[in-house]
Amino acid sequence: MSTMLLSWLFERVNHYNKPTTITEVVTLLKWTLTLGGILLMFGCADPIEDAKKTLETGLFQNIEVEYRNIQSFPGDVVCGEINSFDRWGNSPGYKRFIVRADRASLVPVENDWEIFCSEDPTAALQARFGIDPMNGKNSTLQTVHRHLSELDFALRQYLTDNAALPLTTQELASASTTGPQPKNRKEGGYIDKIPEDPWGRPYHYEKLRRLHPAPKTYKLYTLGRDGVAGGTGEDADIGNWQLKYLDHIVSL
Repeated sequence: MSTMLLSWLFERVNHYNKPTTITEVVTLLKWTLTLGGILLMFGCADPIEDAKKTLETGLFQNIEVEYRNIQSFPGDVVCGEINSFDRWGNSPGYKRFIVRADRASLVPVENDWEIFCSEDPTAALQARFGIDPMNGKNSTLQTVHRHLSELDFALRQYLTDNAALPLTTQELASASTTGPQPKNRKEGGYIDKIPEDPWGRPYHYEKLRRLHPAPKTYKLYTLGRDGVAGGTGEDADIGNWQLKYLDHIVSL
């Protein structure tokens, strides 16, 4: 049901919110029942069935499948195991999957499984990476999350425009004064100012090899308050590879 149609139904109900004739009373009742039924239908949507449709209309289209240990979690997440069969009945066995925001991930990495498939993603994040809970009291983590998101977005834009990454993050704000300039660099740069972490140090930026197995081609991170790799709480390392978890927690 589109937002436009729902808005139109609300307008119809509001139009007759003070009926003065029998006809208007009947009309108001009709529109109210129609709107109520639609809202009830949406309220009763089954996330598990939606996840199955995502899998079966995409990765497993026209293939017989079975599920087990399937469960929904906060943040529009469904996790479980799926087994598929070819035309001869052969099967590779059950494999884990995660469906999040209508996107399916097969054989997810352990961190994804532990954090997304959790009733308490904040506690799971802390257990996996030692990062303190992201709440109103933890302004430091909120700042790091905002900075990494801004820098990550700018780097992705730069990469899209120039088919290459900058040598330093400073090139996101101002053009390099040495070497050849990228032809498609955005006028005015990609970010107004390169932020420092809450402890006054630049965020670490590393370009990765083209064949690196990680899904991203760079690492962007802070080593926390102590400036040393490892640690927990404010000393924990936080990087762009954890943004998806922080984004997920913020959305809850």
